[in-house]
Amino acid sequence: MDCEKVRQELVAFVDGQLQEKEAQVLKNHLAGCQACARELELTEKAVELSRMHDAPVLSRDFERNFWARFEREKKRSFFDITAYLPRWVLAASAAAATLLVAGWFVWTAGRPRVTEEDKVVASHLELFSDYEAINLMDLLDDFEVIEALDEEG
Repeated sequence: MDCEKVRQELVAFVDGQLQEKEAQVLKNHLAGCQACARELELTEKAVELSRMHDAPVLSRDFERNFWARFEREKKRSFFDITAYLPRWVLAASAAAATLLVAGWFVWTAGRPRVTEEDKVVASHLELFSDYEAINLMDLLDDFEVIEALDEEG
């Protein structure tokens, strides 16, 4: 029997609720294990102390009051954070959230806006990879117009 199993069975052993064979296996373990023997001593003392005191006497209204409070607590949402935190924590959280939102607005206000043209260009970047060559072609068109004017005049 391992120590964990012994510790689980100690109260039953002290109360005499184990079968004879189980009790003997437990006794054999206790004879060779000082840690479990010490745990047995503590368990015996705890059981003895608990037997010295009478069970508490409950008022006649205890059960009704218990279930009424249980229903109130059940209705309160688990996420009702205001019930669990001091007011200064809530105030600090609200202030921090306000600062974050204000900071986000300031940060995004300074950023350049993306236009629809920018989106079209970005989605067709491969067409604009040779932009300088396209630009030079436009200049060549202008050169042809100028050359034609020179020939006419």
